[in-house]
Amino acid sequence: MEGNCFKRRGLTLVELLIVLCIVGILTTLTMQSYQSGKRVTSRYLAKSHMIKLQAIQSRYWLSSGAFVPLSKLPDIDTGGVKIKEVASSNSHYEFKAVLTYFDSKAPCRTLIVTNTALLPRQCWLAH
Repeated sequence: MEGNCFKRRGLTLVELLIVLCIVGILTTLTMQSYQSGKRVTSRYLAKSHMIKLQAIQSRYWLSSGAFVPLSKLPDIDTGGVKIKEVASSNSHYEFKAVLTYFDSKAPCRTLIVTNTALLPRQCWLAH
């Protein structure tokens, strides 16, 4: 009974390396999907916030006859979005939101809200 009474317990180094490789591949795929979903969510939150700003401006203009400067409007809490005021007067306003997580050449990286339009138009359509 010599030599055959050894029971195998645990994993070999090769089996452990294979498991680690599989976990690494799954993690990479999952992170890409997660980051993509996070960007989509952030874009929709930015759009929603810009439309909210437009509604506030419309209500204020109807009650007082002037528009509110951006500094007096609520801030957005979504990372990767920078909103700045391009123009503001009693009769006109324009806000620009830059979605920094988009490529600099992406057509929907910059969203613009004015008192008369949402620009670029194709970026505001549901997709």
